[in-house]
Amino acid sequence: MRMHLSSAAAALLLLASVGAVAAQNTVELHEVPNVKYRYTVVDNRTVLVDPSTRKTVKVYD
Repeated sequence: MRMHLSSAAAALLLLASVGAVAAQNTVELHEVPNVKYRYTVVDNRTVLVDPSTRKTVKVYD
């Protein structure tokens, strides 16, 4: 699943934080082996995302 993240989308994702929905086709989600979640990096923060709902699960500082 490869998508591009614009700076506007990144800002929105972090502002809404946990529970935010990552926009389809704008956020690149990377696989985590043996884990149901995927991750992306926004503004040097790792964001864990549920790929089925595209909701943010956790933001790591």
